[in-house]
Amino acid sequence: MVKTIVFLLAIASSFAEAKQTETYNLGIEGTRPITVPNEDAEKLKSELQLFAESIEACNASEGQWYNVSIDRTVKYSMKRNAFSCILNIKLYSGSEYQCMLPHSVTKRLSNAVVNRINSGGIFGDFSGTERDILFNQGYCKSL
Repeated sequence: MVKTIVFLLAIASSFAEAKQTETYNLGIEGTRPITVPNEDAEKLKSELQLFAESIEACNASEGQWYNVSIDRTVKYSMKRNAFSCILNIKLYSGSEYQCMLPHSVTKRLSNAVVNRINSGGIFGDFSGTERDILFNQGYCKSL
């Protein structure tokens, strides 16, 4: 009887633990999906949401730096000047970039970040749309 109760508690415990995690695809070719605690995923979603809001706010506050740290390893800082928003990026890999984003691009980038959050692609460096805006259009350079 005691063994049965312990066994049932173990099953219930593992079921409860499984409910508290979620699996995410990194969106990077050759990588496996990762399983993370729900509270970590929610924290990352809120940090990405703050980043999206900061991109839009960059258009409104000239001369003020916005610093956003995502998942403790990705760091963004932004500052508006007369013609663009300066965006400094430090990625998980340690790569660093500086971007000069025309004000006309910041809304598109902010929307791309929000779309990534909504599609569940919160882990990884950039979505394809973000990468296209930042790198394929020549706004960013490696430091």
